[in-house]
Amino acid sequence: MSQKSKYIINNVLWTLISTVIIGAMLQTFLLEKGFSEEKVGQYVSIMQFVQMAVIFIFSRYVDRVKNIIKLTASSNLMYVPLLVLMSVMCFKGSSFVLMMVFGITAYIAVGLYNVLAYKIPYHIMDMQNYGKWTGISGGIAAAFMLALTFSLSMLQKKIGYFPTMKFFYPIVTVGAIAFAVMTASYKQIDNIPVSEEKKKIFLLKYKPFTVLIIPNLIRGFCAGIIGMAVTIGYADDKLNSESAGILIVLTQIVSIPANYLYTKFTNKEPILILLFSIGILGSASLMGMLDSTGFLICYGIAYFCLMIVNVAVPVLVTRIVDYEVVGQYNGWRILLNTAGTFLASVLCVPMVNKFGATFTWITAGVMQVASGIVYFVYCKNKKNILR
Repeated sequence: MSQKSKYIINNVLWTLISTVIIGAMLQTFLLEKGFSEEKVGQYVSIMQFVQMAVIFIFSRYVDRVKNIIKLTASSNLMYVPLLVLMSVMCFKGSSFVLMMVFGITAYIAVGLYNVLAYKIPYHIMDMQNYGKWTGISGGIAAAFMLALTFSLSMLQKKIGYFPTMKFFYPIVTVGAIAFAVMTASYKQIDNIPVSEEKKKIFLLKYKPFTVLIIPNLIRGFCAGIIGMAVTIGYADDKLNSESAGILIVLTQIVSIPANYLYTKFTNKEPILILLFSIGILGSASLMGMLDSTGFLICYGIAYFCLMIVNVAVPVLVTRIVDYEVVGQYNGWRILLNTAGTFLASVLCVPMVNKFGATFTWITAGVMQVASGIVYFVYCKNKKNILR
């Protein structure tokens, strides 16, 4: 099997795993098990904190790791305990403590993957293909997840939430094991950039990092609020288990055209980030003002825009950052992003309770636009991209 095929399959498997243990599907699982919105918010906050701590610690060492492929593969097995527990809880029982313990294990793996995922491409592909492979694999993963989540939604309507999920979670558990095996099968290639002179780069004096500190933080806050859509929707009486299932399907529907559109505009990342940041502000601002149907439509538009931004940013990073520091750079970039997401998960429910859902959505959109403006201004000129 070719490296490209393995990369595409792995993106499908990661999309499957991350959909289950991060975001709307996990929140729906906890809410359906009877935990309150506040409890779910606390759970998400703790998981984000764990992820953030791992990124903070590991980003200092990632550029020294000799076998990136082996470490990535072995860490992928850490998702399995949480998935097994969720499978069991679909049949019987409910333990917030065990969800916390195994969730921490899984989110340690998420933190590791978030750093390693931006380092491993240098070891398995020609980086000229990175943007294209990412767009194509993202589109295929989204198409797969669309079919899957649509099927889940239909089954939930017919036989109920937990009768459906008790078959689904064991399948995802097998998928997590396959993810580790597929990653381990990558072949190392000689594609590491070599500088003419050895560089010692300090991030706090490195312009591509310092200029984008605040933009990365507030981009994470916006993504965190959008990621809490199910919890906000429940609290604002816009969603229930059925419409939450539709929301999850929507994330996959819009991901297909988002990834396809991105492949048509590679190398135009600065303007894409700005334009679709504005799109997030416009659509998110309406989510608290409309009924359930309007909420779902605007969420779909906001998520479409967010997908474009989320693909464009890491691809742009490969062109503005030196390889010698790319692991550490991405670790701290993601740490800032995760810190913003963590703040969103902590403040989300209190903001909705005190100021209302509309204010919360507008705040998220404004932050994304501010981030997009800085990315555009700094990166639009070839002179800046080449430093």
